[in-house]
Amino acid sequence: MATSTADYHRVVLGKKLGSGSFGTVYVGLLPNGRFVAVKMLELEEPSTSSSTNVEVDIHRRLTHPNIIRYLHSYEDMERKSLLVFLEFVTGGSVTSLMQTLPGGKLPINVARQYSRHMFEGLEYLHRNQVAHRDIKGDNLLISMDAGLAKLADFDQAKSLGACSCKLPTAKTLAGTPYFIAPEVITNDTGYDPFKADVWSAGCTVAEMITGRLPWTASSNVMQIMNKIAMSNGWPDAIPRDAHSLGCEEAVGFLDLCFRRDANVRPSASELLLHPFLAHF
Repeated sequence: MATSTADYHRVVLGKKLGSGSFGTVYVGLLPNGRFVAVKMLELEEPSTSSSTNVEVDIHRRLTHPNIIRYLHSYEDMERKSLLVFLEFVTGGSVTSLMQTLPGGKLPINVARQYSRHMFEGLEYLHRNQVAHRDIKGDNLLISMDAGLAKLADFDQAKSLGACSCKLPTAKTLAGTPYFIAPEVITNDTGYDPFKADVWSAGCTVAEMITGRLPWTASSNVMQIMNKIAMSNGWPDAIPRDAHSLGCEEAVGFLDLCFRRDANVRPSASELLLHPFLAHF
């Protein structure tokens, strides 16, 4: 049965799926029996159109199998919230999935498959001049029936506008500390957010393979940020040998993702051609 606009206004909210600084996500049940994910964003001053929300404005333009699909949104004046309706997938996040598996990590071939899905979604975003800016295992969701990994959570996404010969830059600090690219912290004149996404995606690949965060734990955020900014080479919690990573191709692939000089760090489209993603 097709979903009408009226159906979204009659949603019944169920279990909380997660929450963060930008909102809370619930399972929603529509009158036609369809399950959706409902993101509730608090509104300080309700506007006349949900398109004023940057996240919604970006997400509603995206259509790709490896990106969580935007469905609808409206301002709920009674709840003083913007409700954003998204595709509901059954497998939860990659991070939560790993916590249920032996050793807390994915089998190497599954990690390679999900990594390819993530980079295909990322290549689509970058081709459409959108930087995600918060890629991590918690924001890579799994559709269990289709075996697909999908990028989610566009809270911190940035649209760089129409393509031009000028390199895209961003100056704001965005991302999750353990997954953030070094240049996001150190370059106060601006950085390429697409290349920063590639670093974060590399951290996510390593997380799937090893079952742990890419940096050793620190007592506070400032310590981890300082470690990322001042260190050289790979994140310090990621082994650099084929035996630990499960395959030789993973070593070469991550070495490209973790190039400290963002100018020589490959793009998502270039990395899709690497044997780690292309041949498995």
